[in-house]
Amino acid sequence: IGSVSENIRQLTKLIDFRINDNSFNGTIPDAIKLCQELEILDFSHNDLSGTLPSGLFKLSTLQYFYLRANSFTGSISEDIGQLTKLNH
Repeated sequence: IGSVSENIRQLTKLIDFRINDNSFNGTIPDAIKLCQELEILDFSHNDLSGTLPSGLFKLSTLQYFYLRANSFTGSISEDIGQLTKLNH
């Protein structure tokens, strides 16, 4: 229960961020773009909403990216093509 904090900007060396299967709500903060070493990002099975922040598509080291079972709106940006290391 709660939201993903803007303070995520302080976790610049974070590699693996899994908050799946919780009750997080709200939006993903654009500050996620400052976590430039992220390889695994799992937000699945929460109650997140809104649009995906453009900062997500600047995470060039991201390999695994899970968003299923949330309430996101809008379309996925063509910038997803910048995630060249993405496997899942």
